[in-house]
Amino acid sequence: MIRQRLAELEVDVAEVEMHALRVLDAMQKGRSAAGPAAANKIVHTLACQGIARTAVDFGGPEALLADSRPSLLWRHALWETIGGGTTEIMRSIVAREALGLSARR
Repeated sequence: MIRQRLAELEVDVAEVEMHALRVLDAMQKGRSAAGPAAANKIVHTLACQGIARTAVDFGGPEALLADSRPSLLWRHALWETIGGGTTEIMRSIVAREALGLSARR
């Protein structure tokens, strides 16, 4: 179970890296990176939460102590959800870019 969970996290991290490379590619080619950046933010947030959740799960009851590393990691992962834009806003940007819609109403 531990190896399987770590392998899943490795896949999540590889997905984040792939999305980051898409952002970089768009920027280097002078294209809008808003959609790729929003998608990257979503997968980054989910990966951070997954890593933190795993640390808490594997850390046992001690992981929930206020100053434990897993607890700090979990709090940081929650901040990731809001920092840089909420996941819901990022999903709207990804959908708007995919459909070619304007942000104006």
